[in-house]
Formats: sequence, C-alpha cells, structure tokens
Amino acid sequence: MANIRLSPPVKQEKAPEQGISTPAESAEGTPSRKWVIVTKDFTALGWAYQLMLDGEEVYVAVRYSEEDDTKHRDKMKRTGQGWIPVLDMDEAMKTLQSPETYWVFGENIFPEDAEALIEAGQKVWPGNPALSEEMEHDRDYATDVAEESGLQPPDTHEFNDKDEAISFLEAHPDKAYVMKINDNKFNYQTFVPVRKEDPDANESLLVYLKNMEDDPEEFILQERVKIEDSLEVNVEFWYYEGEVILASLGLEVKRKDTYDLGEMCGCGGDFMQFIPVDSPLVHKTIEKMHPFYKAKKYTGFADVNVIFTKDGTPHFLEVCNRFGYNSHPNMFLALGKDTFGNIMADYIDGKVEDLADRFDYENIGCSLTLFIDHPRQGLPIHIDSMYERQYFPFDGYKPTGEELVMTGYSDEIGILLGKGKGIEDAWKNVSEAVAFDEAVSFPDIKYRWDLAEDNYYNAPILRLKGLKNRGLLP
Repeated sequence: MANIRLSPPVKQEKAPEQGISTPAESAEGTPSRKWVIVTKDFTALGWAYQLMLDGEEVYVAVRYSEEDDTKHRDKMKRTGQGWIPVLDMDEAMKTLQSPETYWVFGENIFPEDAEALIEAGQKVWPGNPALSEEMEHDRDYATDVAEESGLQPPDTHEFNDKDEAISFLEAHPDKAYVMKINDNKFNYQTFVPVRKEDPDANESLLVYLKNMEDDPEEFILQERVKIEDSLEVNVEFWYYEGEVILASLGLEVKRKDTYDLGEMCGCGGDFMQFIPVDSPLVHKTIEKMHPFYKAKKYTGFADVNVIFTKDGTPHFLEVCNRFGYNSHPNMFLALGKDTFGNIMADYIDGKVEDLADRFDYENIGCSLTLFIDHPRQGLPIHIDSMYERQYFPFDGYKPTGEELVMTGYSDEIGILLGKGKGIEDAWKNVSEAVAFDEAVSFPDIKYRWDLAEDNYYNAPILRLKGLKNRGLLP
C-alpha cells in the first residue's frame, strides 16, 4: 500500500499545482452565451457544474422516458433540483435555440436531435453526431473500419443465440474468451474470466452461459489476451473538419476495487497525458484510422482502445468517440489552462489554431472515481471550495437550495481530478486531497487506493513503463 500520512496537510490559499483554471473573462465580462449539456443518465452533469462555477448560463437536457424503471425515473428527476437547471430534451429543443447557444452532447445519444439542431443552424458538439454514435454503438461497423485501417481485433465471433455460443465454446475447449454484450446497460455485464489457464477460463464462461438468468440478445465472444502478457492503452485524436489538432494517451482502470478487484465499472480512475502527434504510439494506433476520419471531414474526438501483445502487435478492442468516462474531465479540469467553456466554445466555433497550446503537456493528469455501494437519497455531499474546480459530479440535488445531497440514482457520485510531474506525483495530489483534505466527502465513500502502485498486472505505471521500454513514447 502507499504510504499514508496520518495528519492532514496544511491547507494553502490556492492549489496551483492541481492545474485549476480560473474563469477567463473578456473586457466586457463573461461572454453572453448559453449552454445546453445533453445527457442520457447525468454522466455529463459535471460539465454543467463547471460552467455554472464560471458564471455561465447553462442547462442540462435529458429525456426521462429513456429510463424504463419508473422508480429510478423518480430518482433521476431529482437530479439537479435546486442546483442546476434541468429540462426535458423536447422542451429544451423548443425553448433554448438561439445564435448564442452551444449544444454539447455528453454521450453519443439522440443523433436525430443533434442533426436537427445542426440543420437549424445551432452550434452543436460533436460536429458529426450520426457518425460518432455509429462508431461507438455499432460494434460491427467500428470493427470493419478498424480492420480496413490496418488494426486487427483479437479473434472475435458474433452471436444472437446463447446455445450457439455454448456449442462454439465446447468446440474450442483450449481457448479463453471474453463475452461482451452489445449496448449492455451495466458495465458489470461484461464477462472477463479470472481463471488463469485457458481451458479453465473457457469452462467458467460455459458454466455462466448455461446458467445465466437472462439470455443476451446480441453479444460477441472475443479471444482473451492474458493480462500478464498484454498492455492496454487508449490513444485519441481531436479533429476539426478532418484535420488533427492534438493527441492524448489514456491509461485507465476499469474495476471498482483496489488491486483490480470487484466489478467492472465505467472507470475506477485514470491517467491522461497529451503526447506528440508524431509519436510511434500514435503511428501504430489512431493514426491508422486517420484516412477514414479525414475523408469524413470529422469534427470530434476519435479514440481507439488497443491491447498490445508480446510481439508488439496492437489489437483493436473498441472506440468511444465521445466525452469519455474520466478521460475528458481529466484533460479539461486537470490539464486545461483555460475554462471548459472558453476552450469548447472556440473548438465548436472553429477557432482551433492554438487549441493544443491551451493544455498542459508537461504534467500527467489523474482522476479518481468516488463510489457508494448502496446509493440513498438524502446523504450529504461535501465539496471543499478549494477543490470545486477539480470535481466532476454525476449526482446531486439541493432540496432546500442549500445543502447538496444524493438523489439515490447513481452509485458513481463523481470524479476528483489533479495533476503532477509523473504518475506518482499526480496520484499523491489526488489521493491526499480526498483522504486528508476532504476535497469531496460523503458517508460510505469508496474509491481505489492503488492507482500509482506496481503490484498488479494492469497497473497504469507498469503500462506507461512498458510503452517507454518498447520505444512507443519518449
């Protein structure tokens, strides 16, 4: 375990080492613009929170009908009350359109609405909403694009019949497979066998398929690459009309608990770093897909998740092409030199000549997701004012207009961000802020305590060292 300081550190009046941006105002004051943050499940709530802190006019737009469970829908409707204005998407479309409005889709959702807004002359992010949505949610399409670009996935087989998958596994008893359900509602539904030997792992998935409660409608079986033999990374380009603006590297952990235990989640934490667009890592990964995005004149984020095997081959896993779970809060709130609103407004408006210069290339950003096992309405959430520009919330409302409390809708409450000269330094800043400074605090808080350790296979620090040892990064 990391060394834990037993007494809290002396607080400073400000924390410049954490990379906090202060609101950038013109001579006339804050620009007269307004924002609509569109989200399906409030995973983009943090963008609205940051804009609100900067004094900008901001609304959150959701479609409550997307939540099938009426009990959860009631909790969903509490989110933002007394804190951040929330409208139904249809109402937002009718009332918030204007030449000064920026529509930011926090996930790849509602592409028809996004296209309609573009047709109406609105400022919309991403610039190619239908393509972004298809690349994330149509696994076959994204895989075909990757393969045509020269990125091969591990051996992959598609199924829409559980019995056929069982027969397939029985016919290949010496191979281990991961099961990924298309558009699974919950991250934990991805089945990653934990048995080390391939025949044992095959048997584990067989037992699960034979006895699972609900049959998956569409899913894939993808040959497992042993974690001790692999190196998984995410590399991303930012595009404007098919031209590359910058590149970044992401190293995330996808399980909830320390030492990579527990269920899969969106992201337990990550480290982000801006990297040269001409680095060997870029050449071997996202650059291979550049001709595709250039031909589409794509505007938006374009990432590729790959797993390097021992022979140095990067195998394609998936793309996201949206505001990633922790990666983009990490980029903007830990490594941004300006406010989210100022950077995004210029990006959407095409003022991208100096966009790369508005981020910190000297440091590494760190994110840490804050969980609760059993969400309950009314539990208080404390955000220290010194750290509010490092916090990205997923949940919360103010029933009296004063105290911030949980709605009970989400077990992921928010993300705390920070930065440092390396992984260890960045992790020290973030972990000590939450553990000792009460940067963000709530009852039964849960988070990982191992992001900078090197004693588990998937440790980010081991992966970063692996990339450098292979000559993929300087």
